[in-house]
Order: sequence, then structure tokens, then C-alpha cells
Amino acid sequence: MLYTDVVDEPAGFHAYVDAHSRALLRAGWLLTGDWSSAEDLVQTALAAAWPRWASLATPDAYVRRVMTTTYLRWQRRRWTGEIPTADAGSRGGPSENQATPTSVAPICSISSRLDRPDHQRRPTTDPTPVA
Repeated sequence: MLYTDVVDEPAGFHAYVDAHSRALLRAGWLLTGDWSSAEDLVQTALAAAWPRWASLATPDAYVRRVMTTTYLRWQRRRWTGEIPTADAGSRGGPSENQATPTSVAPICSISSRLDRPDHQRRPTTDPTPVA
């Protein structure tokens, strides 16, 4: 059973997708610069057009407008503040008075053992078995 057999497809939707999918994909690529993101953008726009399809006078203009606004919304959400560098230690990192993972690990280990019952509080380096 096909999905189109279960849900009533709006008249002309399938024909529009067949006729305009390549052009929409190219327009999506012009916006995103990436083919997989362009495919996601086209699918999102077509999914938004599906429930309103019967009332659209110019479906192509609506779909392209949804693609544009969706792309802009995706760009506003994405944080692009990171700047990659060749040397990973050249920026950021903890200063000398900040805790580092090696100084925090023993504290985490001790606090996690304090939450255990008495018979499980043996140090992790103690080789004697727990009875």
C-alpha cells in the first residue's frame, strides 16, 4: 500500500513536484550551497505547501517564498561564532587558576563514592574483592 493511497493528495500536487523539483532543487542549492541542505529545504517547503495547496493561486511563488524564509530562519538559528584555527591551543582554554579535567576528576570520583552504600565505597584502586 502506498502512502498516497492512505491520504488524499491535493489535486495537481504530484504533477507540480514532478515538473518543478529540479528547478526547486537548484534554487535550494543557490540558497544553501549544499545539495543535501537544498534537498531538505525543498522537502520542508513542499511539506508546508501541502495543507494549503488547494487555496494557492500561484503555488510556485508560495513554495519559493517558503524556501527563502525557511533558509533565513535556519541561518538565524545557526551560531557561527567559532573560528577554526590550525593550532587547537591558540585560543581559549582554561587559565592557570581555572579547574581542568584532571583536577576535577578526583573530586568527581570521591563525590560519586560518597553516594554509594557502605559496602560499595571501596577505593577504585583497592584490589581486594568486595564480599
